[in-house]
Amino acid sequence: MNNIKIYFIALLPLLLLLASIIFPQPVSAVLGVGIGSFYLGSSNKTEGSGRCDVMHFRPDGWQLWNTVTTLGPLETKGFGNIPELPLNHYNSQIVCTNGTTSIMGIWRNPTQTAIGAYGGDQGAINAAFIPGLVKNYYGQTSSVFVSAELWDLSLQISFYDINGTKVGSTYFTTVPFLGMAEIDLKDYPSLPDGRYSVGIGTDGLDQLFTATVVTRNVSGPDRVIAWRVDPLGGYKLYAPSVRKNYYGYNSTLVINNWTDSAGYVTVSLLPGPYLVSSGNLAGHATLALNSSNFNIPDGDYTAVVTSSGAMVVGMSSTFHSTNNSRGAYALASPTFTSKYRALPALWNYTPNNDPRISSVKCMNTSQTQGKIRLTIQGGAYAESGDLGVNQGQEFVLQNIPQFPLHTMFAGLAESMSGGTIACVATSNVSGSSNDRFFQYESNISNNDNNQNYSSKILTLYDDQ
Repeated sequence: MNNIKIYFIALLPLLLLLASIIFPQPVSAVLGVGIGSFYLGSSNKTEGSGRCDVMHFRPDGWQLWNTVTTLGPLETKGFGNIPELPLNHYNSQIVCTNGTTSIMGIWRNPTQTAIGAYGGDQGAINAAFIPGLVKNYYGQTSSVFVSAELWDLSLQISFYDINGTKVGSTYFTTVPFLGMAEIDLKDYPSLPDGRYSVGIGTDGLDQLFTATVVTRNVSGPDRVIAWRVDPLGGYKLYAPSVRKNYYGYNSTLVINNWTDSAGYVTVSLLPGPYLVSSGNLAGHATLALNSSNFNIPDGDYTAVVTSSGAMVVGMSSTFHSTNNSRGAYALASPTFTSKYRALPALWNYTPNNDPRISSVKCMNTSQTQGKIRLTIQGGAYAESGDLGVNQGQEFVLQNIPQFPLHTMFAGLAESMSGGTIACVATSNVSGSSNDRFFQYESNISNNDNNQNYSSKILTLYDDQ
């Protein structure tokens, strides 16, 4: 596993370039057992996608269903409950021409009380390090779904406890091209209950995959969170939304040092700034920070994680203090920040019952101040004031009068100064006591130079 990491780090720039050529900005996403659906959105303000081929493959790699659709500028379309698909998990491939697209996947149980969502647009990878996994931790257990994107895969999986001790390993040697494998922590009886991180390596640099995590309750109330995998993280991570008793929501930040040596890790929140954690983090060890323990005013903050001497990965889990609502997203690294961030599905729909409301929280990850603009279908937009380094802006759709009510649309966030930004979308059913809250990561968009071909990968579409 160590040799895999060393080789991968040395070749990372080349691999990212090759991944963007072979699979331009693929999406990885995963669901648990439930009813699956996904939203495909155009991420260009002035140009749509002339043709999108949507294909679903079984875990063994056999294609079972495909359809063709088109998208206008910043238009979104939903796909779900496809009658042609038997109950199963499916790997989805979406190939669009004439414009970039983005995808958001959604999970819900049959009673509509447990909902999870996840974003994408990451390149195919040959190694990944994943924090925030649990086994029977307060009734929750995690799975990692891995999809083979170039040809058949041989995978080596290593499990680490929160102290960084390697506590198990396993191998998958039969993940077929366009198929998938599930790494479910409950299937490993030798692992005690608790928190874990996982390292995934392959037998070769040309073995590419995408991966997404789903954590769900195995006992007690229906709960689920899902997030995409940011494979290698970096020496700096960004969390656009960290909530401290914000409308009853708090956040947990989970940071993992995936290297063999210790690193000095600090976590700061803005506005403030507030230094909420600093110290050494051992190799492969995990740091979990609950915002309810922070001595700061209530509010919605941005967070910056910096590490000296070790690369880190991270995720955020947001939860309500009195009901089952919770969501999750992967912390962005500099590799996954950009001038444009695409949000494929936003709701500004306010009927008399179960009104769904979305917001977009973006942070300025560049080294200069500037404004952030959120544009939606039809050209309407909202704009922040000048944001300093690592400062954020929340766009609450129902509070923006130029955004139409009673509809759903795609959005495009952009840095008006040409810098980089990171964004997450949040959606909840207003006034609901059920688990109807989710977050998902924004997608990379190439709005200035429309890609001729825009391939996307949804690691798992769940029709169960």
